[in-house]
Amino acid sequence: MRSVVLPFALTLAFAVQATAQSGAPTDRHSAFDFQGRYIVSVQDADMLASAYVNGQLGPKEGRDTIAIIDLDGDPRDWTASESFASNSVASPPSIVDITPDGRFAVVSETMTERPAGNAAHTFADLSSGNRLQLFDLASGTPARPDAVRFSSNGQLLAVTFHPAGAGTETPLQIYRFENDRVGQSTSPDIPGWPLGERLIDVDWHPIDPVLAMIDTSGGAQVHFVQVNDDLSLSSMGNPVDIDRAPYRIEFTPNGRHVVINALYWGPDIAGTWIEAPVGSVVTVRLNA
Repeated sequence: MRSVVLPFALTLAFAVQATAQSGAPTDRHSAFDFQGRYIVSVQDADMLASAYVNGQLGPKEGRDTIAIIDLDGDPRDWTASESFASNSVASPPSIVDITPDGRFAVVSETMTERPAGNAAHTFADLSSGNRLQLFDLASGTPARPDAVRFSSNGQLLAVTFHPAGAGTETPLQIYRFENDRVGQSTSPDIPGWPLGERLIDVDWHPIDPVLAMIDTSGGAQVHFVQVNDDLSLSSMGNPVDIDRAPYRIEFTPNGRHVVINALYWGPDIAGTWIEAPVGSVVTVRLNA
């Protein structure tokens, strides 16, 4: 879930596992013994508050979200992480709830999202919703994820992160995926990887527990690592030089090659978008 500023005026919120001191009468000026783990809120971006008066939804400000504020650490460092969750305040304020163990949040979709575009819309343009959306609050995903890849057996999930905003120097998390749920994650040290550098894409070998990773720091290389049973990583061979500005990596179905594109972007190239020349695909042989 990515960290953002929440611009929406209409919010429903819950503080998860919050308790107060009990017993003796409380001095209202004394410190409140708040023990919440995080705040969970949902934001409806489909309408202005004035729509309750004139029926006009107003300009579209974004998309509906669920936001998580982790209450750990210094309150001055708290940030809101959010993910899309269709919801509507055109309903009673009871569309989000938390499981008793604090693991999952469920959001009901009373009304669907408004139509796309900037045309004027009214309440009549909102349709009845039909979804219950379940969110895992314990997955602990850092902000600004880049690539996401399932292993060939579907039991592991690799997620990479841009160092700007992720809050971690190791740009990779590996999750176990069991019983149709994302489990706890680990952020393994990557052998030979420069800390603080972006891991722009990874891919799983179709047979073996091996990851191929694109390294764009100081040039362009592909690294191969084995993923061990405890989700630690072991280096496999030397990094291999590849072509300029790679962005995507894919193993071939038999696992004998990887295919990597090259965008040829850089500070010496005028403009932002360019067409890569013919021959920009590089293959690297993975020894059997």
